Amino acid sequence: MALFDSHAIADRRTRVARAFGDDAPIVLMAAGEPIPIPGGHDQVYSFIPHPHYFWLTGSRRWGGVLAYDPVEGWTHFVRPVSDAERLWEGVGEGIEGEDIARLSDWLADRKGRSVVSTGAGVVRHDGEWALEMAHRLDSERRHLDAAELAFLGQAIAATAAGHVKASEVIRPGRTERQVQLAIEHEMKCMGAHAMG
Repeated sequence: MALFDSHAIADRRTRVARAFGDDAPIVLMAAGEPIPIPGGHDQVYSFIPHPHYFWLTGSRRWGGVLAYDPVEGWTHFVRPVSDAERLWEGVGEGIEGEDIARLSDWLADRKGRSVVSTGAGVVRHDGEWALEMAHRLDSERRHLDAAELAFLGQAIAATAAGHVKASEVIRPGRTERQVQLAIEHEMKCMGAHAMG
């Protein structure tokens, strides 16, 4: 389930495009990739996408890149869902967008133009331009929209419910682990995705 609806995402992209301006380079925002757990073979830490990417896509899926071309607008490159993900992780359909394999061709079609990355890097770039674009994007992110306020409200409600549950279960003989499980269960029942 998407945290932010398509209208919120479209509004954010419009605001950011306006903030980037007509003189902007091509800007790439990558979700990033999972970090392997040392000695864990195929295990990785829980993935958290780069904030710029997440804010402008609503996607928590790794491996994607959101590209902005001031001439053509936004293009979302995504990693297709594999059969192994469907089988072992229960991943449903992928997110709409271009196959990430097409990113190199997309960039080749724009050869000679300035390209920068904000956040999780994709390409080598002019550091000053990248800092300027990140600053412009961050300036837009400071103004919370209705979708973000609703998300914060949900997080506050889940946190409050978890603390109420803690006050109900704390008593002599209970372990910290039992209280922790009760709190986390209540928070997740209230819609929390993870603990802060």
